[in-house]
Amino acid sequence: MIHNSQALEDVEGEVRNIVYYDEETHFCIATFKPKVGSPITVKGTLVRAQKGELMRLSGNWISDARFGKQFKIKYFQMIKPDSLIGIRKYLGSGLIPGIGAVYAEKLVNHFGMETLDVIENQPDRLGEIDGLGVKRVASIIEAWREQKIIRDVMIFLRSYGLTESIAIKVFDRYGYKSMEEIQKDPYRLSRDINGVGFMTADRMARQMEISYQSATRCRAGIRHILLESHSEGHCYLPKEELIIRAVDLLQVELEIIESQLRLAVEEQEFSSYDDAIYIPWIMDQEDRVAVRLATLVKTEPKVFKQLSDKQFQSLVPDFALSDEQLQAIDAAMASKVSIITGGPGVGKTTVLSTLVSLYEEQGRIVTLCSPTGKAARRMEEATGHSASTIHKLLKYRGGGFEHDENEPVQGDVFILDECSMIDISLFNAFLSALPLEAVLVMVGDVDQLPSVGPGCVLLDLISSNEIPVTRLKEIFRQEKSSDIVTSAHAVNQGSWFPSNVGQDFFLI
Repeated sequence: MIHNSQALEDVEGEVRNIVYYDEETHFCIATFKPKVGSPITVKGTLVRAQKGELMRLSGNWISDARFGKQFKIKYFQMIKPDSLIGIRKYLGSGLIPGIGAVYAEKLVNHFGMETLDVIENQPDRLGEIDGLGVKRVASIIEAWREQKIIRDVMIFLRSYGLTESIAIKVFDRYGYKSMEEIQKDPYRLSRDINGVGFMTADRMARQMEISYQSATRCRAGIRHILLESHSEGHCYLPKEELIIRAVDLLQVELEIIESQLRLAVEEQEFSSYDDAIYIPWIMDQEDRVAVRLATLVKTEPKVFKQLSDKQFQSLVPDFALSDEQLQAIDAAMASKVSIITGGPGVGKTTVLSTLVSLYEEQGRIVTLCSPTGKAARRMEEATGHSASTIHKLLKYRGGGFEHDENEPVQGDVFILDECSMIDISLFNAFLSALPLEAVLVMVGDVDQLPSVGPGCVLLDLISSNEIPVTRLKEIFRQEKSSDIVTSAHAVNQGSWFPSNVGQDFFLI
């Protein structure tokens, strides 16, 4: 798609047909008839657009390889019709619930060119129309009021460079007090509205002449820094580091930041533990994980048959397992919660496959899962047992999971692979959905891919010394010859690559 012009152009006309409309994003493709010229195709944000509405569109002409010349909308503005035919058509479009083609005709016949003014400023007069009862009049007034406020919010936010789709989110959040709430505290947009960041809210606050050193600004800046740290993998920041970052971002005195942080902690806007400062919901999730794990460990598992030595031997792979691998299997079979960790090529997959066979021989229902689809597919290939992502297992539906502590997933043993990639939020959701009688085996390599979100779950669990951990170190079988594997282990141990670089590497 190529823009033919960077300058915004305006076109006025009528929405003739809605080709496509997304209720969530408000993206729309429509046929539009300008006042002058032939109908055109327009695309972009058109919030709650209706066939027959008059609009002024601002945007650019683009050329689409498949659909040809189109008008890409940047901004839009509703235009009140200025003729009886236009008013009748406008009201009959279905834009206002309670007014269809029949009542649009009656309204225009009775009020003429004053029809829209009556609806907006003299709504009590609507009762003059036969058939418009009290309930219908109330519905019309409410719908008109909502449309007006939404459009006022759009115009207001547009002056700060925000889109119409943001305006809808604002109205959905704050309702009829949208303008009042924004003007009182523009920083709440960065807290409440997805798509509005601190920098945007700060720019709005500057234009509203809100004090540079205000408590609202300082606390919003601190929150912004903590949220940014989440994307760096941190659940919290040390108090001193947080203050230094805040001074740099906000360009206010150190004493002001220290004072506002102290007050915010006292008012529970932020949480504090020793020298660590959290956003409360993150600290809450850490606490929930700790409590849930402790409860999981203490809860007695279901009773299953014990395996004889003969049964065990029959399920061991044709080749002998290493002592480390046997230790990992023994620990997993003997523990409610356990961890198996190690670098590449140490046989974690072999251990998993053996564990699945042993658990199933006992009659246990085994569930395999991982944070990613790719890892789940690898588990399936290695074990011959079905595996899924955590999101699929817990049945993620938009804003949350169907399975939780009130509706746990079914199963006796849960093997969770690639645990280094799990952040604190996902791990909290996963643990909450496990039956307390279940056995949990966690597998991963702390030196591999970290979590995208906040928290080093696997590393912290290993460091806690509260859960049995088996560390696999011996490079297993054919992978001993791999330069990639041996070099990875050498780096982890603080050594340089082997001097005899083979086929997997070359030095320049």
